[in-house]
Amino acid sequence: MRKLYLLIAMVSLASLSWAQKDRSETIVTTYLQLPGYDVAQVSPGSIVTEFASGGIGFGAEKLQDVKTMCVKKGGTIKDVVEVNTYYYELPVTQPPSFLVARDADGKIVYADQFGDASPPPARFGYDECANFLVDRVKKQWAEQASSFKAQTMAQRQQQTLDQAQALAQMNVFPSLIREEFELYSAKGKDHDYSDLETAFEKASSAYAAMSQRGPLGSATTELKEAVAIWEKAMEELNVDDKKSRINKQIGKGLAENLANAYNFLYEPQQSLRYGRKALEMYGNITNNRRLAWEGRMGVLETRRLAVDKNEASVSNPERLAELAAAATGGFSPVKQVDAAYDRLAEDFNTFRATQHVETAMKQEEDFREEIEMTGANPYERYVMRSATQGNVLTITPMLMGMGENLTEFPKEVCAMTDLNQITIQNNEIASIPPQIGQLQTVTKMNLANNKLTALPPEIGELTGLKTLNLNGNPLETIPEEIKNCTSLKTLRLKKTSLSKGMQGQLAEWLPNTKIQF
Repeated sequence: MRKLYLLIAMVSLASLSWAQKDRSETIVTTYLQLPGYDVAQVSPGSIVTEFASGGIGFGAEKLQDVKTMCVKKGGTIKDVVEVNTYYYELPVTQPPSFLVARDADGKIVYADQFGDASPPPARFGYDECANFLVDRVKKQWAEQASSFKAQTMAQRQQQTLDQAQALAQMNVFPSLIREEFELYSAKGKDHDYSDLETAFEKASSAYAAMSQRGPLGSATTELKEAVAIWEKAMEELNVDDKKSRINKQIGKGLAENLANAYNFLYEPQQSLRYGRKALEMYGNITNNRRLAWEGRMGVLETRRLAVDKNEASVSNPERLAELAAAATGGFSPVKQVDAAYDRLAEDFNTFRATQHVETAMKQEEDFREEIEMTGANPYERYVMRSATQGNVLTITPMLMGMGENLTEFPKEVCAMTDLNQITIQNNEIASIPPQIGQLQTVTKMNLANNKLTALPPEIGELTGLKTLNLNGNPLETIPEEIKNCTSLKTLRLKKTSLSKGMQGQLAEWLPNTKIQF
């Protein structure tokens, strides 16, 4: 019997080893990052960049001790001993710094806030073997405290200036940014992946060329050829069949490949489309790869605005090459204006608010275009897929945007037959379509604070419904079919227009339901 188990185990391992898998290789290349203004209209050389740093302060010093590995005078490595040494720890306070860039007309083209919210303390005499005598450390501190504080302040001011210069170089002027990400292909015994291997080699070659010489035409051509192969392969995607040539695991890698490639081709809408596709295939799984990709999506979202502002340049390969060459030639120095700290802080807040609005508008534009292109359900974006609560749909005016309220229960929601919970409250829904009977998997439904005066008879088809919240609706009647909701445990009907007679009828129809009037 043990031999049989061993044989089964060996066969299982062999089959697993031949299952379709993705394979990856780390790509290190260079991306030409464009600033958030049109370089065809505004010369980068005309940009004035200022930064202001809040004053550095110190708290009360505190004597500390630490175990230090030391060698006695004249000893060797064999004579290492652990010694208790002393030092002073000095808390440091430093408000955030602000960087603001303006064009020749004074318009803000970039603003940022930076700095450590909890800067590390300064340490005087730390990890010094000579400081095993506490009186020695106290004496040194008394003599050198002023000079140590001045030196610490100067070092941290220089670090802030260096950080401001780096932010300006990366965001205010065209710059070459080091990029590192995974490039995916696939392997497996049962399918031919030679097409993906070809795409892998083409993309790898393209990224290598870009790393050396920027976005050249030949590199772009190779990357486009790889994209064509990946997109054709994605047409075979079958997320429900692990044995499919392009299954979910391989599809995630191809979607990431396409998102990264379109980023280098300066087609941000396509880049974000495939980036979201990759996240969709991750589902509820949270691991290092998903977290890394979520971070990558943040980068791609930020670049979207800059690429849109530079539409004329990104459509011209020669111009991109010129910008890449110029990016290595330096930039205007950052001007430190600490006296204007409050002004720069206000400029930052104004710029960031504007940027948030622009980003939200672009996301909405992308979403609507994708719906038109793919025919996707427009309410999918409001679904949270949870391992504990199932598929939860939440739609409120805040989520939909200012001034947008639903006036009827969307038929598209009725088509989402895998939902477990629905919350569409604080809208202006006045009617529910009969298609609501399709939501057989829903156990909780919250339609509070809408404008419903009645429910369709098909509500009775929701036999799995356990909680129904209709508070704050001007309901005048409930259909008798509600009694077919045999799983209903809680029915909330506060602040409705139901008559006493209707209330009594409900109590008769739903004897096992807790009804709140």
